[in-house]
Amino acid sequence: MVNTPNNPTGTVYDRDTLAGIAQLARERNLWIIFDECDGAFAHPPHTHHPILSVAPQARDRTLIVNSFSRSLALTGWRLGYIAGPKAFISAVKALQTNTTSHPNVIAQHALLYHLRSGDSAFELALQRHIADARTLGLSIFSKLRLVPPPAAQGGFFFYLDLCGLQRRATGDSGEFNADDVVKALLMNAGVATVSGTAFGDPTGLRLSYGIELEILGRGLRRLTATLNEWS
Repeated sequence: MVNTPNNPTGTVYDRDTLAGIAQLARERNLWIIFDECDGAFAHPPHTHHPILSVAPQARDRTLIVNSFSRSLALTGWRLGYIAGPKAFISAVKALQTNTTSHPNVIAQHALLYHLRSGDSAFELALQRHIADARTLGLSIFSKLRLVPPPAAQGGFFFYLDLCGLQRRATGDSGEFNADDVVKALLMNAGVATVSGTAFGDPTGLRLSYGIELEILGRGLRRLTATLNEWS
């Protein structure tokens, strides 16, 4: 499973990394599930590369997964697609037909209208907004003390590494995890976050910056001040 730009970290894989993954898959007879749902949000100088544009020889063992929920801000509509070798897609259809229902008809017609219109103004405006939100957030996070600023190479999440706070709070005892930070930030700063424990990382913290700039700035300033108080 290859997810780039990555959720939750925002990492964007470069061409050499993707080529290496494709080569490994061929050598070990592995399938690649390439999740590029955040592909529209790679932030310069980083560039999103579809894996088959880098390694077309992996086409016979690659499944492409994408969603309109991110690129068109349609979270909750659950509209997306999978592309891959014909035999595999036929098997997926046979399974899906008997396990889940299709997305609602209104959502399908709305998306079909958008695709037929060829108007990309909304996507471009959304990408600009996300880029502006990232810039604002990184500016605020530059004032963090024991927490390094996130890279946020792609997507619309900031992912914070709380290891520095952990060492300050507990020494080597390890009695610290991001779940505690999530609760404290909600109570003390009024900011809702997602614990890295959801991704197998007890010292990580994910924050979405896909909201209005004024609200984002207000929340991140409170969050930064709260984290700095603990340092």
